[in-house]
Amino acid sequence: MKETLLTVLENTRLADGIYRLRLAGDTSAITAPGQFVNLKLSGFFLRRPISVCDWENGEVTLIYKVLGHGTEAMTGMAVGTALDVLTGLGNGFDLSRSGEHPLLVGGGVGIPPLYGLARRLTAQGKRVTAVLGFNRKSEIFLAEEFRALGAEVVIATADGSVGLKGLVTDGMAADPDKWPPCPTIPISTPAARSRCSRRCTLIARPPASSALRSGWAAASAPAWAAPARRNTAISASVRMAPCWKRRRSYGEHKSDPLRH
Repeated sequence: MKETLLTVLENTRLADGIYRLRLAGDTSAITAPGQFVNLKLSGFFLRRPISVCDWENGEVTLIYKVLGHGTEAMTGMAVGTALDVLTGLGNGFDLSRSGEHPLLVGGGVGIPPLYGLARRLTAQGKRVTAVLGFNRKSEIFLAEEFRALGAEVVIATADGSVGLKGLVTDGMAADPDKWPPCPTIPISTPAARSRCSRRCTLIARPPASSALRSGWAAASAPAWAAPARRNTAISASVRMAPCWKRRRSYGEHKSDPLRH
């Protein structure tokens, strides 16, 4: 971690409620994609943590969403404004674990750190696929920048205005043959499956009728999946399989914590 003064080079609107903030100064403490910074704002006691989108040659790019008084104040920062910033926070991503065809999945302001990751993975010759999720067309950002890197981009929107209708997890499930449950380890054989130690619930949406759920889960489970079971924490029949993110059905038990 390093505390430093950075100067605003750009502060522009990208989409509804989404802004890009470029800062210049000492960025030497930022060493890996996925790290974040803490901005000190005039008139606010708490710093604002913002993920690093990208950095290079003494510049760092942040993308933030207006959610409260602090981020609203950030939209008014003019070019030349000096900011007290804590840089180099967080561990970042380990690029050595990416495999040859990494799948990057993010939604909303969870997308920016994936751009810096994608840029470095494509520079290594990796074939990157990015599944990006948004609420609606007016909130889409960075999609063209990912494509400019040479990444394959799949977009999912909650209202179906662009790309697939649904969550980013629906984008992942759209082609299970292309993106197997473990993106880096083939699991077509028992020996391969044994090398994968993580276990979490497969992304899949059950039928609305509870009477059909158990039959649906059992019938749709692939050969490598363990028997379906009901997980009361997310109130849905789900399939247990290696290396898939847990998800809940829209609108069900919003107070339930999700752990992975």
